[in-house]
Amino acid sequence: MKKKLRKYIILPLLAVLWLCGCGKKEETDKAEAVPDTAAETESQTEETEEKEQERTQYPVSEADTETIYADREKNQELADFLIAYYQIPEEFCAETRYYYDMVDLNEDGTEEILAVVVGEYTECDGGDPAVILEQSEQGYQVLESFAYVRTPVYVSDTMTDGWHDLIFPAYGGEEGTGFRVFHYQDGIGYQNENMEFMEDMDENFCGKKMIADNFIDDMDKGNYLTLRETPLSGN
Repeated sequence: MKKKLRKYIILPLLAVLWLCGCGKKEETDKAEAVPDTAAETESQTEETEEKEQERTQYPVSEADTETIYADREKNQELADFLIAYYQIPEEFCAETRYYYDMVDLNEDGTEEILAVVVGEYTECDGGDPAVILEQSEQGYQVLESFAYVRTPVYVSDTMTDGWHDLIFPAYGGEEGTGFRVFHYQDGIGYQNENMEFMEDMDENFCGKKMIADNFIDDMDKGNYLTLRETPLSGN
């Protein structure tokens, strides 16, 4: 009788122990199968940011867009004007780059100068300062001054009040990632209440993609113009 009782007690205990062991194995398997969500999230975020930057750089059909790179001919007169206009200290001039292109924005037969200044002294979170200049015998006249821009600058075939619309990529600033569209207004200029913000470039865009240079690549290769070749003596 005692042997039978012992048998009935031992068998259930063995069954319980076996079930506990399986349960632990299943928990271990589940733990091993759980992905590193933090690493995945970081990877997805980096991939999204890369895609957003690619979208701002290459948003339109190349068939309808003329790509124009910055003029590489040194223009010290323009450089001197930019130094004075932005009040850049001499110690920063030899390291401050400038990119410029010529474009007839109002179709009057005379090209305006579109210039972007790139450097530690002038940069801000949303980009770099840019100006549209008119040149005459008296010198340069500022037609429009932008606090910050990203490049390339898109000059649309569409015109408002006789001037081509301008489109600047935007990322890294308060507005988020997308495009700022400026429509000219008589008596006011490009910066007025008609400015639009688009998340994506119009797929039907036709025009010019100007100052399309890769600033990072230029920096690595030394392929750029600076406001001064060397600091002035005494600085």
